[in-house]
Formats: sequence, structure tokens, C-alpha cells
Amino acid sequence: MNAGKAITVRPTPMQKLENVVQEVLSPLGLHLQDCRVECQGSALDLTLPFRFANLPRGAKLSVHTDAQDASVPKEENATDRAVHEIFGQAAVVFSEAEERSADAASSSAAVDAEPDEFYEFTEGDYLVVMAGYASQREPPQMETKQMRQRREDERAASFKTVRLRLHLPEGLVVQSDFGSSATVADVRAFASRAFAPPPASAASLELWVSPPRTALEPPSLSLYQAGLAPAARVHVGLAGAEQGALKPDLFRLLSPPPPRGSGEGRGAEKRERGAEGAKEQAKPAVKSSSKPGDRAVPKWMQRR
Repeated sequence: MNAGKAITVRPTPMQKLENVVQEVLSPLGLHLQDCRVECQGSALDLTLPFRFANLPRGAKLSVHTDAQDASVPKEENATDRAVHEIFGQAAVVFSEAEERSADAASSSAAVDAEPDEFYEFTEGDYLVVMAGYASQREPPQMETKQMRQRREDERAASFKTVRLRLHLPEGLVVQSDFGSSATVADVRAFASRAFAPPPASAASLELWVSPPRTALEPPSLSLYQAGLAPAARVHVGLAGAEQGALKPDLFRLLSPPPPRGSGEGRGAEKRERGAEGAKEQAKPAVKSSSKPGDRAVPKWMQRR
């Protein structure tokens, strides 16, 4: 950020990332809508509070502007050039086994967790939650279709890129960046370049996300509309009796898995919450042995 300048901030647990970043950018004369914020190379959902952003303690966020990206030449080795030639854009190819190993290593080498007081429900958290409830009880503001579309367009524009990890057959993964306005058809065309011969038709290539398994349709659906921003995993397969194999060159162009950022797309969060909710409902109820009076009540909640 700003020629490599580093700024240290300590946000409150319920402070939204977009507010944290804007407080840093304002003294520098920068605006959030003109920048891209990443953690370990992956875009972040800035609408999340810090507590729910799944960021490790001491996380280092990088802020990029279009002008900065254009002025910094990107180093490209022979493997990068070969992969670019296959897919028509920058990408990284690696194996699922290596990805699992890298995830396990990063988990074991993770920095210390936040202290216990970080997860305490504070008076400030209470005020934020109650303000949210109050706004939900307010009568909804009348909006025209054009107003809603404009709001959605602005929201989509805040995700300048969407990072996808495409899980191909035979245990290969391809990671590449797409514009948030790119469509499912664009991703399908990208994935078809991995096969030799390519699928006979676009409909022969299936794209889906999980859990649960949900097909990415229709082809005109944008990545933002599909809930894949800012990052997501997409599974790729051949439909029906379609025959095909991955290009042999891909197995010779494997690289180490790049670092993974925090979180996946909005759609992934909704699917996972639904799956977890179903699991919780299926669990038998367990009676608590503790009495209501045994639970500690924060001082700020005690009746004065």
C-alpha cells in the first residue's frame, strides 16, 4: 500500500472490515471503491465484521490500486507462460493432495489464537446487535427495480476480482482470477481448455458447488449473482457419457498451492449454514446440568 507503507490497526471485534480499511485509506487520500483488499493473495468480503472474517491474529492485509498494479511488472517463469498459453489467462495448477498437505501445515503453524477476552460479548457488541434489530424492524424503504439493480451493481463492483479454484477430474486444481461480472459461461469456457479433446458442447461440461451439490446455471449468471465472490471452489466434470481426458501437459506444470485467503463466497456461507443447521436439528437435545444462576453475567448487563 502506498509504495509499501505498513500501517498497524487493531479493530474492535464487531467493526466491519470496510470501515477499518477506509479509516486507513482516508489520510492517504484513497477511496475504498478504488482499491482491492487482499489477505494472502485472496480478496476479502469487506462487509463482514472483523470477528467473522476468519482472519488470523496479526493478519497482514494488502491494499492494491489499479495504477499500482499496472506499474509493477509481474514476474513470469516458463511454467506460468505454459499455463497461460493453455488457459488464455494467468492461472496456477496444483494437486488436491498438495493442497491438503499445505492446509495441514498452515494449520499447525498458525499464529496464536485470539485471547479469551476477544470473544467476550461486550456492551459495544450488544449495542451493535440491537441497532441491527432496530433497523430490521423499521419499515422497508420503497425501492424501484432500477434502485435495487443499481445497489446490486455497486455491490458487485466492489468485488473487482473473484478467485476460483476449479477442481478438475484426476485430482487437479486450477486457480485463476475472474472479473465479478464474468459469467458461468466464461468459467465453463476456461475449464474446457483443460480437456483434450475439448467437450463437444458447452452443455457437456458441468460446474457445481457444494455442499449441497448445486449446479451453476444458467450460463448467463454472473459470478457475483452465483454467490461466488470474493472466492469459491467450483467442481468440474463431464456430463453423461461424454468422454474426455485432461491434457497431459497439465501434469507437468504443477506448482505449489498458493496461499489461501480467508473465507469463500456468500453462496458458500449460506450453503454451509444450511448444512450445519440441518445437522444441529438432527442432534438429540441435551439437558444442561448447570443452573441459570451459575452462569456469569457481565457487569454491564447486571441490574443497577
